Amino acid sequence: MERTITLVAGLIAVAILLLLPSAYFAVHYQAVQSELRLEVEGNARLFTQLINESPDMWQFQADRIDEVLARRPGDGTAEARRVRDAQGKLIAENTQALDAPTVSATLPVFDAGREVGQIEIERSLRPALLGAGIAFLLGALLAATIFAALRLLPLRALRRAERKVEEQAVHTALLEKAHREATEDARIKTHFLARLTHEIRTPLGGLLGMSDALLTAPMSAAQRRQAQQAHNSGAALLQVVNDIREYSQLQANEVAVVRESFDPVLLVEGVIGLMTPQAEAAGLALFYQVGPNLPAEMLGDPGRLRQVLGNLVGNAIKFTERGEVKLTVSWVAATVSASAGVHFEVRDTGSGLSAEDQARLFRAPTHTDPAVSPAGAGLGLAISRQLVQLMGGQLGVQSQLGRGAKFWFELPQAQSHIVPSQALPSEPNGVPMHALVADPHTGRARALCTRLLALGVRVNAVHNAGALRTVLAQQRHPFTHVLSLASLKVNAAEAGHLRWITMHDSAQRGLEDDDAEGMSLSLPCRREDLIQALLGAQALSEVVEVGELEDAAPAAPTDVQPERPPQPPAPTPAAAAGLDAPSVLLVESNELSQDVGRALLESMGCEVCTAADGHEALQRLPQGFGLILLDLQMPGMDGYTTAREIRRWEATQATPRRTPLVALTADNILDVQERCDSAGMDDIVTKPVNLDALRETLERHLPELVAA
Repeated sequence: MERTITLVAGLIAVAILLLLPSAYFAVHYQAVQSELRLEVEGNARLFTQLINESPDMWQFQADRIDEVLARRPGDGTAEARRVRDAQGKLIAENTQALDAPTVSATLPVFDAGREVGQIEIERSLRPALLGAGIAFLLGALLAATIFAALRLLPLRALRRAERKVEEQAVHTALLEKAHREATEDARIKTHFLARLTHEIRTPLGGLLGMSDALLTAPMSAAQRRQAQQAHNSGAALLQVVNDIREYSQLQANEVAVVRESFDPVLLVEGVIGLMTPQAEAAGLALFYQVGPNLPAEMLGDPGRLRQVLGNLVGNAIKFTERGEVKLTVSWVAATVSASAGVHFEVRDTGSGLSAEDQARLFRAPTHTDPAVSPAGAGLGLAISRQLVQLMGGQLGVQSQLGRGAKFWFELPQAQSHIVPSQALPSEPNGVPMHALVADPHTGRARALCTRLLALGVRVNAVHNAGALRTVLAQQRHPFTHVLSLASLKVNAAEAGHLRWITMHDSAQRGLEDDDAEGMSLSLPCRREDLIQALLGAQALSEVVEVGELEDAAPAAPTDVQPERPPQPPAPTPAAAAGLDAPSVLLVESNELSQDVGRALLESMGCEVCTAADGHEALQRLPQGFGLILLDLQMPGMDGYTTAREIRRWEATQATPRRTPLVALTADNILDVQERCDSAGMDDIVTKPVNLDALRETLERHLPELVAA
């Protein structure tokens, strides 16, 4: 670069050095020639005039010619003047000393149109050369100045730029080093947290497992309450540990999402069902609403979506003292600026959020956050936001203090299969179903009306017993079904022959009246339960013309979701049927986990044999087991290798039998699913082991547990 700058500066300097004197000389030369031409033209005209006046002047008036030639310019410029005849013979001459080089101009002289001679004027170019020399010196000075400027200034700027580049390179290297160190530090912290949470989860799993087993044993009400509180506290601590673990994995970019098809309504119903006990304990109404044109299937990660919705609903319940929590799912059509997608929204009637709380809402809590604040609601919201971003959406919030909060996000969907209206069959007389919803909770009643309309049922709503009685007292009301909360009671005469569905929320749970009319429905209800209740009520009742009210004996009640008071644990189905208890081999390296697993399995009526590692498990295979529970993380031979060895051993037996292998892991199922499948395992149970989840898994593989 420096050589290029020097070369360019030198070329410019040489050009200036040559062009300046050359230009000066050329301009001066042109000026001299112009003056000579004008002067010689004037003299030629003068001689022509004189000859025309005196034709013999050319031969006899030499002194007259000399007089004309002696005339000089007023500036005193030295010249040489000559007059020649037509043959070129010199007739007269008037010269001054001229320095070479010179320049001359010649023109003919005429007599009556005939050339009789020539006049020549000559001047020296020495002044032009002297001026060109001076111009050369000035050009040299100017060229040197320009060369220095063009070379030194860019080089100085170049060196400054090079220094900046070097400084930037050093700064970049330091940043890269800091980034590598931070990344490595984050990786070490992530693995440390993963290891730490794993170490915490092991004894915590023992606590939860033992409390699960303890709750199946006979005990007093006070003891059961204390055991349940201990179990709930352990479950809350486990949630904190899981949040810490997942947040660290998200920070280290170790969480992946899958894309598979699923029914969004079933997923929402599952979340509502899971969170209902928590809402009931807080005295809140929890329900959901489905918007029109929702896809029957959507593509995404149902596990992560369920986790996000669970976090949002749980957070809403946690910070809502009274009122309701509503989960809405709806279809958003594509626009010019946005693609189509499924919109999820969780709205509560809690205390709301200040602008300050909203600003720090989705980040991990710090020691400076208030101890009790929606913005310090643990890691759940921070995890939810990152999971939504991984799924292609953005989690947002709208809230005002004292007016509740609304959390929402949209997951884009490239294509959608729109659900057609699932219209229910009409009444026998061809009239469509027309339901009257009686619920004092207006928000819940409105959501139920929306769901009934989606099923093709006409619907109206009332919100107190007086309004219900007033409507039913009308002689020709249009209703075929009444969905009434149990607290809004009417007598049989007022009910008439209407299809009656009694709804029970948390306040009436366990207080169902066996003598009540028609069907019963627990709130919040699933879509299939609602359909079954409507059709069941229609099947129970006699056909009645619309508007006809007659006294009739009430139909026998049929429960869609029967609710019974807690019963003491019953004997296992296998024991009740007199069958042999299923034998289970539990392969677990941790002694506490062995004790927990044994207690849970024995509470289900299983005969349990334990092994501390894979080698011991292989030695016990000849005993024959109905199912093998296999921990994946064991010293020596891990669970994957043990599973492959078990399958290899089974293939060598005279009567091959495939024993169900169920993996036990503290990792996410999605992270180990593929390896478990390739190792020949049949199912996966996550740690800490939950009694209900373990029972459900074993019942899929051990017919003895479900045999009657």
